[in-house]
Parts: sequence; structure tokens; C-alpha cells
Amino acid sequence: GQVGRLISGLTSSRDSGDLSGAPLVAVSPTADMLYVGHFNDGHLWTYPLDQNEPLSVPDSPLTVDDLQPAMQPLNRVQLINPFDMTFDQNGVPVVSDASANGVAKENPDGTTRFIHQFFDIPDTNNPNLSIQPVPTGITRVGAEYYVTLTGGCPYPPDSGQLVAIDENRNQRTILTDLNMPIDVAVDENGVVWVLEFARFEPGASCFTGEGYLPNTGRLSRLNADGILEPVLINLNFPGAILPLSDGSFYLSEVFAGRVLHINLGSEPENLPLDAATIAPNAETLTLPSVPRATITPAPPPTPKPETAWQFVDVAAATGLDFRHGAFQEDIYPDPVAMMG
Repeated sequence: GQVGRLISGLTSSRDSGDLSGAPLVAVSPTADMLYVGHFNDGHLWTYPLDQNEPLSVPDSPLTVDDLQPAMQPLNRVQLINPFDMTFDQNGVPVVSDASANGVAKENPDGTTRFIHQFFDIPDTNNPNLSIQPVPTGITRVGAEYYVTLTGGCPYPPDSGQLVAIDENRNQRTILTDLNMPIDVAVDENGVVWVLEFARFEPGASCFTGEGYLPNTGRLSRLNADGILEPVLINLNFPGAILPLSDGSFYLSEVFAGRVLHINLGSEPENLPLDAATIAPNAETLTLPSVPRATITPAPPPTPKPETAWQFVDVAAATGLDFRHGAFQEDIYPDPVAMMG
């Protein structure tokens, strides 16, 4: 129940209105490792936890000197903006990268590989245009990963999506017409919760924070019929949801700097509930009990037939000895050079 600085000294990498400046924190399924991700560090940080001792705030905050790196770069493959994290069935970190527009996983040797890259999604304002997918929240459901795609600047209304991917690069769409979805979570009853950050003022700047409309966040659940049902509206820039084993969950509000502890109670007559009626310093809120959602499992992957042919490297024999040097010092946003 204490609040204090556990880790300090991480670099301030973006302006106050950009969510990529917020560090990512996760705890391993075995509760023996704390993971921290931060924009532009190129990897994760770890800190070992003692399962027999409660985590307490140290007299002096930890710094990066007290942490160890994880998910190290593999050549030029590295994390840019780790936004959220889950773990595979063996406890291996799986990270959504909101700047690389993909999902990365830790290799057995501690390096990084991307198991999925998202295609652009339609611009709801103009069918002839598309926008960046920008993965935010991620959670594992069986052999799949559910990922919220916020939809890049300028955040057209109803452009966000919830999709499911697997480690064979398959992707299927679960929900569309979302507004800046920022997190997804599955509780112990199998209920899928989707958190939307805010609506965005048309024509406003995406990078100053002035375009986000206050009190337009929304928490919804997938009901037993697979329909998204709003449960709590008018949230003030919610950032993350964490279901607990007792049926309650924590919900953070980013710019307000508070965490709501939400307890599930009896089903009220009218949904959704209005978060604007909560007192500014409220810590608890009673919400309805939730029926178990029906999650349709993904079909098993079709086995690939064995082939008798193979590729042979003949570059040296034909005199090809070119080495691409455009990205020796940094990775630049130049698709033509990258593809070349």
C-alpha cells in the first residue's frame, strides 16, 4: 500500500503529452523477476525479486546500475518503444513495440527477435489512406496474443482494433471501431477487458498532448455473446488494467496520477457506469459481476508440405560482394533504403 520511487534515473525521452515516455513494468509469472522497459534504451532492464520477501521501497531509489539488461539487440534488431509485456507458456517475455509496430520475443540466448509485424490499418476518415497500427496492450490467451492497435497519428475516430496473433505470424481481427485502445487483459474467469485511452480532437497535434479529450476513456468487456459492452465511461486518460485473483482489478489514470481499485459487485440495472461521478480521491469503485466471455480458439495451423528444392548462395561466384552501409550508425525512417 506504499507509494514511492522504486527505480529512478531513467532518461526523459519524450514530451509530456507522448505516451512513449512512460516506462513499462512487468513481473514474471514465477514472481522472481521484475522487468522494466523504456523508450530508446534498446532492451529491457531486469531486477531479481525475492519470492519470500515483500517488495519494499528502498531508502535510495534503484538506478540502471542496479539493473541487468534483457532482450539485448541482435545486430540491428532491437526494441525501440516497449509498451506492454506478457509472457509465453514458458515464461519468456513477449513485448509489444509501439514504435516498431510489431511484437518481439526474447531468444534463448537473451537477444531479441520480432515474431510479428502489423500491416497498416484503414483510415476511417479516408478509405484511400491508411494509418500505422501502433501496438499498445498485449496479453496471452492460450497459444495466441491479444493486441490492441491504437492507430497512429492523427488518431482517426473508431480506427483502433483488437487483434489476435500467434508465433507463426497469423493474425485475425477480433474488434474494430475502437478509440485509441491502450490495454487489453483477461481475468481468471476468461473475461476479456479492453481499455480505451481517449478520443482525439480532430486536427489537433498528436505530439503535444493537447489533442486528447479529457474524460473520454472507456473500459469495456466482451460479453458472453462476443459483443463489446461498455462498463465504465468518462475515464480520465486510463493507461493500464490489471485483473487480480479475487475478481477485482487495478486501473491507472495516466495524467491524473491515480490508481483505482475496482471491486466487482452485484449487477446494476444500468450500464455503463459513469466514472465522472467518482470522487477525485476515490480508491475503490463497485462494478458489476461479469459473465464468462466466449473466446473462440484459433484454428490449428496448416502444416507446410516438405519441399525437395533449396536455395544455394551463389553471390561470391557471381561477384556480388556489396555490403549495405546506410544503417551503420543508426536506423533511419527510410523504407526505400531499407528494402534496397
